[in-house]
Amino acid sequence: MTAVGNGLVVAYLVDDGDSFVYIQFRDLDNDEVTEHELHHIGIRNLLRMTTAGALRIKPCGNAFMATLDGNFEASLLLPNLLWRNHFRQFVSGDYLVAIPNRDILVFCARSSTDGRTDLLKAVEAQRDSDDHPLSCELFVRRDSEWLVEGDA
Repeated sequence: MTAVGNGLVVAYLVDDGDSFVYIQFRDLDNDEVTEHELHHIGIRNLLRMTTAGALRIKPCGNAFMATLDGNFEASLLLPNLLWRNHFRQFVSGDYLVAIPNRDILVFCARSSTDGRTDLLKAVEAQRDSDDHPLSCELFVRRDSEWLVEGDA
């Protein structure tokens, strides 16, 4: 796993047909791949999924929900390209994002009070879920980094 800050980590998986298998650091040594290279491979694969037409953005109250495949929505935090370009058409200014579990990513403009309320509703709706919970925090994107909102 790779720490990306503010309590967030990236775990790398391989699709084994019926399930996902976690990549272990020992696997990197065996395959002569660095953690940095693995990260770039993962981002490239994620972007490939988005450009294959699987990425959808739909209104979610006063916010927007990104849907992909039901497994990697929260991972959409990682590709800078999406936030610089694709998602920019929906939000001006700083982004505010909720990722309460692996298959939910909801975002709005940080300045949107109504959008913030909808993000908090999404978090609250998942609070007691045991379906791959991630974070109850809201995150702000600043200079290609994700900061916990209270720290931004």
